[in-house]
Amino acid sequence: MRKESQAVLLVEDDPSVLSYFQQLLEAEGYVVLCARSAAQAAVLLRQVDVALAVVDYRLPDGAGIEVVQGVRQANPDAESIIVTGYGTSDVVAKSLDEGVFSFLNKPIERQTLLAYCRRALRLYQLKRENTHLHQNMQKYADELMLRNLEIDAISRIAALASVQRDLKNGREGEALDVVRDTLNADAVLLFSLAGADGEFLLRNHRGLTGPEEAQLARLDAFLGLLGRVASRRRIVASENTISLPIGYPPQSKDPAETPDLKVTLGCPLASKGRLLGVLLAAYRLPRPIGQAQRLLMASMGRHLSIAMENVLLSEMVAVDALTSLYNRSYFDRRLAQELYRAGRHGHPVALCLTDVDRFEALGGSLGPFFGDRILQGVSGCLQLLLRRSDIAARYGTGEMAIVLPETGVEGAKRVAEKFRQAVEEMRIQPEGEEKQPEAGRVTVSVGLSCFPAPGESPETIVRQADEALSRAKGGGENRVVCFGE
Repeated sequence: MRKESQAVLLVEDDPSVLSYFQQLLEAEGYVVLCARSAAQAAVLLRQVDVALAVVDYRLPDGAGIEVVQGVRQANPDAESIIVTGYGTSDVVAKSLDEGVFSFLNKPIERQTLLAYCRRALRLYQLKRENTHLHQNMQKYADELMLRNLEIDAISRIAALASVQRDLKNGREGEALDVVRDTLNADAVLLFSLAGADGEFLLRNHRGLTGPEEAQLARLDAFLGLLGRVASRRRIVASENTISLPIGYPPQSKDPAETPDLKVTLGCPLASKGRLLGVLLAAYRLPRPIGQAQRLLMASMGRHLSIAMENVLLSEMVAVDALTSLYNRSYFDRRLAQELYRAGRHGHPVALCLTDVDRFEALGGSLGPFFGDRILQGVSGCLQLLLRRSDIAARYGTGEMAIVLPETGVEGAKRVAEKFRQAVEEMRIQPEGEEKQPEAGRVTVSVGLSCFPAPGESPETIVRQADEALSRAKGGGENRVVCFGE
């Protein structure tokens, strides 16, 4: 039986001695490599993993001790036996200092050589087993620590799953607190995927600071990483520095504690093969991202997806079923995003709030199905007028809202007036009744506001548009009113 894992290197310049040693060891089943010089031995050591070297102390091109050193460098667990016909106490001492297993004087009897080789190889085997055992123990210790962290985090996240129906941003924040603590991250960000264009929206976060309107900066900063995570559907690490306000103790004077993110991990959130969003974990200081960190991140992503599946899926369906416009939740996020971009780039943005005049009365007298037909007709008029960059949503029972990016007051007035006229010209005849010109007449009132306006902040644009809408309704309906005019 050949002992493939226990190759023996023989280094001997005397051909007869070399042949004798080779025959003895091969008869025992060992793989034997032969070299007649230190140079030849060095070549073999680069090619084969040697368990034991039997080396002549004196070689034509150097000392056998140099070969022993090379053996130990190639394989720290390997053993060596020095043989010589010129042994002195100094030679023995020097050999033992180099860590050789034994020192044998020539001539060497057959049984003596085999006995020392067996012992040396047994020691080699024990050392290898000990090394593997230590490695496995460390691996199991790391895995145990990882699993304990995972179990603790999962149990805390699972507790949130029982309140999925009522899951709001506050409860989402609690889940992100768990993720942040478990991953020991400086910040975690949750992006959801919504809209027909598959856009990422910053849903919630922990660890970031700054005014609310500035939070959308994270979207622009992370778009590249979000795209890679979405396309690859696996964890992706980025080492690109991103300057963002990260919360940290204000009393700290450590220059290393900067608000810059040095490393960011992105994990896809998916359910039944459908991408729902991306979870990001960010760190201020450079750090190695090992397999354990990736496994823990993946586990957090899986269980966070499960705990929040109902809420994320409901908001993934960002289109109102009746009107085919965006829903209110999606609209609120897009409005905040457009206001941030407008403030950053200095572009105007207009908001129009529109309400079907006497909508409740029409629905009450002609039935709820007639009210549905009105909303469908009004939304159809609206969609025919909008650009691809515009955002329209069902805002309330009979209300709709429109965001017009990069549009000033005059442009918004033109769009609103065209919309009002289109609705006024539309006729929706009640079913089962004779056609009457006035019976199917529907009108809308529109209130609009623009950002930026002198002395106004972005947060007031909705209130301004609502005030303008109230003036339009109170002024006789079927009209467009701009805030401030």
